[in-house]
Amino acid sequence: MNQIPLSISSKLPYLPEQFILHAGVRQLVAECEALLSGPGFRISYVIGGERSGKTHLAVKLLDYLNSHGRLGQELSNTPGGLRAGSELRQESALIMDDAHLYFSSLGNAGSGEFVDLVEECRVRAIPIVLLSSLELSELPVDDHIRSRLVPGSGLRIGNPQADDLDQLLSAMAKQRGLHLPESKLKFLLKRLPRSISSLEECLENINYVTLASGQPPKFSVLARP
Repeated sequence: MNQIPLSISSKLPYLPEQFILHAGVRQLVAECEALLSGPGFRISYVIGGERSGKTHLAVKLLDYLNSHGRLGQELSNTPGGLRAGSELRQESALIMDDAHLYFSSLGNAGSGEFVDLVEECRVRAIPIVLLSSLELSELPVDDHIRSRLVPGSGLRIGNPQADDLDQLLSAMAKQRGLHLPESKLKFLLKRLPRSISSLEECLENINYVTLASGQPPKFSVLARP
């Protein structure tokens, strides 16, 4: 098989305009945007597997808020790092990426910090969206936290449909500084499972092999599921 030259540039950051509204997130994004921009307090616990696009979704939602007249604030997922009540503003909406890291690291810190934040947000009518890789039942938290998460559970990042994959793979490649011709994108799509994690793993392999060897990779090897 002939090899092709690849143009490698510096890794691009997650940009809201590069977020692809594929079938697995279209309804979810609409629900999260409505929750975050609507009146009153609501909390949502969104589940997405590793490499499912949670961080990019968080960037997308923060951009949506800030472009629609509401202050989007990102919560730290480090225990002790949640914003104090005095820093919250009435027009705020809060988003935490990788929330499972926060809840899994609480340890002796207990539930007080998170419970206090939720109750402060309830009083001030500030919505919260938490993005996590763990099911609610898998979180090592007490009933004080769990009872506040249960009402917002049930939302999930799904897999894209076949019709979404070409646009999705192209966007993901550009985020990683990879510029692949259409023929190679189609070659990969015919051989990869229909999941974001599979696409991402393949692109990372392409990037690694190219940078490590200085030679374009053999796509017949990289595209094996």
